[in-house]
Amino acid sequence: MPTEIARAAINTLLQYGNGGCPETFTTIPNVGSITGPGLSRTVQDVTSHSTGQPWRQKFPTLNDGGDLTFDLFYIPNDDAHKAVLAMAVDTVDPIKDWKLTFPNSDGVNFFFEGFISKFGSTEKVDDVLRAAITLTVTGVVTPNYP
Repeated sequence: MPTEIARAAINTLLQYGNGGCPETFTTIPNVGSITGPGLSRTVQDVTSHSTGQPWRQKFPTLNDGGDLTFDLFYIPNDDAHKAVLAMAVDTVDPIKDWKLTFPNSDGVNFFFEGFISKFGSTEKVDDVLRAAITLTVTGVVTPNYP
């Protein structure tokens, strides 16, 4: 079988959890482009006089899930869109479980916790209602390979 060279991103799903046991996830409809999560690591320089070589030595310390940003064709009275806006202003329980599911991947996805850190809407005369949302990841990003 030939090696797959690419996969279309359409039908990627972004979902938030209800916190229940078992947890159920709601798909956010009308999501446009998604970027992230942006995985990175803090790298510390651990070069010492004892290395004996004039080359830097480095060591990874903390992992960071970064941010996930997404565009939304905003429908103000859609229940999932209302929930996203409510999460953006929630100061009591802002951290939710999230799932990003890739298309045609037999259930391969990322699970993580995060909170809405930015919600900005645009209402241009010659356009549709839109929102640009930043979801800040906190804690572990867990890839799931069923």
